[in-house]
Amino acid sequence: MERAQTPVQDMPRPVLDGQARKRRWPASRATTIVTAAAAVLSILAYLHFYPNGQTTAYMDSRSHLMIARRVIFADTPGAGQLGAVWLPLPHILMLPLVWDGWAFYSGFAGSIVMMASYVLLTVLAYKYTWHLTGRRTAAAVTATVIALNPNMLYMQSTAMTELLMFATMMGAVYGVLRWVQTDLDDRLHVIYLLGGGASMLACALTRYEGWTFAVTLTGVVAYCALFKHGIRRGLRRDSLRRNWHLTEGQTLGFGILGATGPLAWMAWNWTIEGSPLAFQTGQYAKPSNWVGSGEKAVHHWWIALRTYEIATVDTVTLPVAGLALAGLALYLWRKRLSPESVPLLSLLVMFPMYVVTLDTGQRPLHVWEYYHSFYNVRFGLVMVLPAALLAGYLVAEAMDLVARLGRRWQPFGIALPLIVIGLITLSSAAALRTGDIVTLEEPLAADAAPSAMQATAAADWLRTHYDGGLLLMESYGNEEVVFASHVPFQDEVYEGSYRIWSPALAHPGYHEIAWVVMRDSSQDEVYTALRASIVRYGYRLAWTNHDYLIYRWGGTAAQLAANARLGSGGAGTARTAALARGGN
Repeated sequence: MERAQTPVQDMPRPVLDGQARKRRWPASRATTIVTAAAAVLSILAYLHFYPNGQTTAYMDSRSHLMIARRVIFADTPGAGQLGAVWLPLPHILMLPLVWDGWAFYSGFAGSIVMMASYVLLTVLAYKYTWHLTGRRTAAAVTATVIALNPNMLYMQSTAMTELLMFATMMGAVYGVLRWVQTDLDDRLHVIYLLGGGASMLACALTRYEGWTFAVTLTGVVAYCALFKHGIRRGLRRDSLRRNWHLTEGQTLGFGILGATGPLAWMAWNWTIEGSPLAFQTGQYAKPSNWVGSGEKAVHHWWIALRTYEIATVDTVTLPVAGLALAGLALYLWRKRLSPESVPLLSLLVMFPMYVVTLDTGQRPLHVWEYYHSFYNVRFGLVMVLPAALLAGYLVAEAMDLVARLGRRWQPFGIALPLIVIGLITLSSAAALRTGDIVTLEEPLAADAAPSAMQATAAADWLRTHYDGGLLLMESYGNEEVVFASHVPFQDEVYEGSYRIWSPALAHPGYHEIAWVVMRDSSQDEVYTALRASIVRYGYRLAWTNHDYLIYRWGGTAAQLAANARLGSGGAGTARTAALARGGN
């Protein structure tokens, strides 16, 4: 396909140019085809991973689903169930379907959000490369790198939150690119900037990586605005002042949108946990919950660097990583940090950010070369965004070079992107056929671990024998039992039960608790609070294995109700009494 004849910065916008103004459909034919192809791939990938339960293989995916469902169904439902650890946007977007039993337990309520994000990401990446290079075939290479990445296809089929972050990141950089490429008097100029800022806000409410990216992209906007408005061109004082105010206003407008997410989340943490930094220092959020003493990358910057580099290559795939490195070298040489080039480069900030995260012990990441296991290896997948864009740019430049060699070389220029797309397609098909998908290997290995098998056994027994009544169990650390047992959330008393959890731990019989589930661990609050006294309170051991103990009320339902009345001093139901006492 021929390259656009006008410079990229002056390239006509497809939605406004010529006959496009008369189109009723809001997207070009090429964009529509990319959208449809991405949607079909998304559905096929979900159907590929769904039959074996792989769409909910990640424990975190089940946790995300449970957070969303508890907003609607819980012993104390409401917005407070969103908690203060994971950012809220993914869970809010799951609410329309999470009430349905099949959509919840199959994971579809969360998967559909990530599938839509996958389609949006693919389309935005395609449009980014098209507007950057003017070549639709190069844009097709970018879309293919993202859409056919086997790790991307798996992660979009789950209720994990990475795909929503990727889509919003791409939306932010696309908005900034189009803002740079449009003139000040263009009516879409401000819309692109605000749209990018809104996408940045969504990213900052999806994952904490978005906070670092928001700061970086705000700096990019300031840099681009300085050059765009000619601050360094030796203007007269009055022009300089006017342009400086314009630069300042645009940077602040974008930056405020990006900062709104973190500030709102801190305010939320302060409201429900009493500390604006509860997401970092809280009982269930502090890094020590995940980073053990044996982490090799902590305070070893070289191991941290190598670990993330390996995770990046494992998830992005080696051929794409090679294309991206070559594309980056050429990109820096040809673009020389022009305003139009910087939005793409801002995506690279994720690499040093993760290296610092590993080195300072904020989060762990295990790769086979250092641990002979995988953990959080999906963190490397974010690098597929800049890799795909750089691969598309490299192909566009190669096509330009071939075109300059003469007409007889034109077939090679046409064949080049088709060859790259074909090789990527074959590589992806092979990985899907053999199951060589590193982001899938991690949760499958975790589910096969002895502790996970003990939890599955406890969940299976409980699902078979539970016949009603309130159940006391800590959710943190026991997510598999909570999810797979299918005990109604309205009947579960857990650490998020407002003003009920602590009183129930003190004396379960006073709060109509019919079942008590505890993990044989000092980290399980139910175990530490009740192990020594549970039998004295009238409960008998109904089932146990190496890790779990399940107790059931030993008397009749009438006796349990009498206990509750005794505990509340005859003042109504146990829950009413707990609320009246103002427990935790």
